[in-house]
Amino acid sequence: MILRSVTVTLATGKEADYWTWAEDILDLWDASGVQRAGGPYLSTGPNGEQIATWLTVHESEDAAREQFRLIYSEGEGARLIALRPALVSNSVSAAYTQWVQRGSTPPAGLALRS
Repeated sequence: MILRSVTVTLATGKEADYWTWAEDILDLWDASGVQRAGGPYLSTGPNGEQIATWLTVHESEDAAREQFRLIYSEGEGARLIALRPALVSNSVSAAYTQWVQRGSTPPAGLALRS
């Protein structure tokens, strides 16, 4: 199993649009069987920018890529993913193969955005 993390810096002036978009993404993920591991979490960068951290769990990195490829290749998923570039200024992803969940509260400095 892997824990996939995607940390996104929101585009300046697009924060409200991003969080509206994020709600639609969460609905799509839930309908598509994406196993979320909390979040998205909201934090603030050194210059006051909003940062969203998304966590998901997958069998492997290949399985994660395939699941998201299928979700975003057509229909509502394709429409939503096409909107994303205008809403973010930076995105960094990582996959962790060694991890243990301890507790159910966000790490210090992060707020759960629901």
